[in-house]
Amino acid sequence: MERTRSMRTTMHTLLAAAAAFTLTASTPAITTIEANLAQIVQYTDQAFVGTVTASEVVQLDNGRWAERITVSVSEGVLGDADAGEAVTWHQARPNQYAAYCGMPQFQVGQDYLVFLGASAPGSQFTAPVALGQGAFVVTTNENGVQVARNGYGNGNLFNGVDVQALSSAAAAPIDATTVDGIAAAAQALESSGNPQAFSTAPGEGLSIDGN
Repeated sequence: MERTRSMRTTMHTLLAAAAAFTLTASTPAITTIEANLAQIVQYTDQAFVGTVTASEVVQLDNGRWAERITVSVSEGVLGDADAGEAVTWHQARPNQYAAYCGMPQFQVGQDYLVFLGASAPGSQFTAPVALGQGAFVVTTNENGVQVARNGYGNGNLFNGVDVQALSSAAAAPIDATTVDGIAAAAQALESSGNPQAFSTAPGEGLSIDGN
């Protein structure tokens, strides 16, 4: 009972800090609210583009189960992740056989853009901010441009964000589909020192196709 209560507390602390998540008590599922890029950046410890080199289920020293993911970074976006480095983190699991519903899954050999949250105090676990909203699968389109798509189809990425102001603040063009465009927007948000300063009324913002 004590171990179960501790697990719920740790997960609730970690995921609540990353845009108000709730771990359900009765089922191994995690529910998240929709988060735009400003909210994601606000809770990001480090963001990067890279290739997953390892993804394995492990049991930690405290007996808890986790998925250990390692990414070889090709481009740092936010924080201290630099090209050529390896970033490793542990995502919580209820047991060795199943993942929490809503927790993003990573495939070895696939490229991703990841906005990774910090671990809660005393915890070994972390995850992409807003779970599937902070993990983007990266592919290359027919024009040779790297595009990124998160678990929500990027649909809420710029919802409630003042795109005109953000575009003026960004060092490069922003958009809601390309790696470069999302990275430029994220860097402008972080550089502002207050990502929420770019917030507008819900429903306004940049469409998925960049128009």
